[in-house]
Amino acid sequence: MPTTGIVANHGSSIPFRSVGSFSIPAIITVVTWCIVVVDYRWDYRDVHYFNSMKLVYTLKLEGKIKELGLTNFDTLHMAKLYEEWAIPIVSNQVAYSIIDRRPEKKVVAWCWKHNVKILAYGSLLGGFLSEKYLGGPEPQTFELTTQSLSKYKRTIDQWGGWMLFHLLLALSQIADKYEVSISNVAVCYIADKPAVAAVIIGAQLSIAQHIPSNQATFSFPGLDQ
Repeated sequence: MPTTGIVANHGSSIPFRSVGSFSIPAIITVVTWCIVVVDYRWDYRDVHYFNSMKLVYTLKLEGKIKELGLTNFDTLHMAKLYEEWAIPIVSNQVAYSIIDRRPEKKVVAWCWKHNVKILAYGSLLGGFLSEKYLGGPEPQTFELTTQSLSKYKRTIDQWGGWMLFHLLLALSQIADKYEVSISNVAVCYIADKPAVAAVIIGAQLSIAQHIPSNQATFSFPGLDQ
């Protein structure tokens, strides 16, 4: 299923011809005539984001894009696109985990009301929500061997520090009960939330993919049982 994304940084504007030329090679490469979903991400400090989104929407009207999605949009800007400016969106990709539950403040309720699906990422905090860190000491900086681990260690520090990882014991008890992994429990917790259509799990190809383990995520009743 061909998908792609458009990401722009502060101070950059994308004229129509650039948006169009961005899409056409992707369409040709996958040998289809329509990109299924374009995930759109923008820096709100740049006032061009709405105009650029309109241009992407034009590609949808031309049949070059089937659906429009968002990445890391807050409720205010998501509502402006959808309600005020009538640009249809099908999804919003946001960070959402058992520790980082910011989407529950406003995003989840808005998405549920408007049938916009949440694509959750960061649900395993880069791998911290796993047996590897159960009962272990706080990792030192030199032990954070990937960008994801460094990123999500900062998230953990912001939300209460390593003390939060006492929750791994609780997750472990649930995992043992159903003979699944801590990661399975953490993913299932988010996947069961309202408006969540999918949980995006990262992988290091040929290094750490965990495909058989991930398939067990929905093999138990979930945390409501």
